[in-house]
Amino acid sequence: MSLTAKWIAAQVRRLAIPVLLIVYLTLKLVSALILGDAPEPQSPPDGYEVQTPEVRMVWHSTDWTSLFVVKIIEQGGDFDHPLLEKKTRSNSLSLPNLDRGRVYCWQVEALKSGRMSRTACFRLSPYRIVY
Repeated sequence: MSLTAKWIAAQVRRLAIPVLLIVYLTLKLVSALILGDAPEPQSPPDGYEVQTPEVRMVWHSTDWTSLFVVKIIEQGGDFDHPLLEKKTRSNSLSLPNLDRGRVYCWQVEALKSGRMSRTACFRLSPYRIVY
């Protein structure tokens, strides 16, 4: 192998990892811009105790054109077999008839991108608050 060929091979090896990293990050950025980020649960936040009889779940998403699927389970349940599964184009969903004194967990999926939110859990207060 000539000196020039060895030098070129060394330069390629030296640049391969930074170039691959730049390509990977560029693809991630383009993917996020086109598909949007995963939905992010906003309310009720994880660990919150809901006092009102109606629970209004709100999430943030950069994927505004998507149809969302909201899944609700009792704590310890399985999201493959949810208590409730609703589709909506909105970034919120209200649920009036959950059992008091229980802990519920929820996730939101943006169907266009297939991205799933993290899980957030809340407790529905066992006490009825009159306003």
